[in-house]
Amino acid sequence: MTHLSLFSGIGGWELAARWTWGNEHRLLAMVERDKYCQKVLAKHFPGVTIIGEIKECDGTKFKSAELITGSPPCQPFSIAGKRKGKADDRHLWPEMFRVVREAKPRWVCIEQVAGIKNMVLDDMLADLESAGYETQTFIIPACAVGAPHRRNRIWIIGYNDKYWNEETKQEIQVGEQSPASTGNSRISEYTSHNSTDNGLSTSHRNGESVEEHIIGNQL
Repeated sequence: MTHLSLFSGIGGWELAARWTWGNEHRLLAMVERDKYCQKVLAKHFPGVTIIGEIKECDGTKFKSAELITGSPPCQPFSIAGKRKGKADDRHLWPEMFRVVREAKPRWVCIEQVAGIKNMVLDDMLADLESAGYETQTFIIPACAVGAPHRRNRIWIIGYNDKYWNEETKQEIQVGEQSPASTGNSRISEYTSHNSTDNGLSTSHRNGESVEEHIIGNQL
């Protein structure tokens, strides 16, 4: 699995990918501006290129990336801040989406605070769909994975297989191994973000009914 990491922080996405794919995980580059975080990344992922600014990341140089992950800055949408949304210069989803359009990975995985739900989530999904991605979202709180607090987070998964052709596959060299199989290519689309008591909600797009899986209890 070839991987380009955006807004890497101290490497949570990278560690998860390493746990998932082991020796088949190939980290192409990381984008992170914070100097302390850069030191942590350099320690745990030696030899991997670190790009300091998302605006300096040229996605056309990473067309061999099968996966792009990222956690754009949450300050424009967090309830702990002023919630200026798109008016906040830290709103960097447009830059992440630019890299996605340029690199054209098969998979896109995004993590954000729950505050985006009524602010930019629909726009983010519309952007991905305009580039040919099928999307699905999950709300996974920290308590769902054993933490002693809730801390809801929205996770967006985008999938588009049409970019991942035989020519692209041949450009990837990870020893003698091919990227790991991604399994089922079908990902349901959705528009609604409302949860119900049983942890499932039904939503509609283009007349089709799908289920949005909400992990953990939501208020």
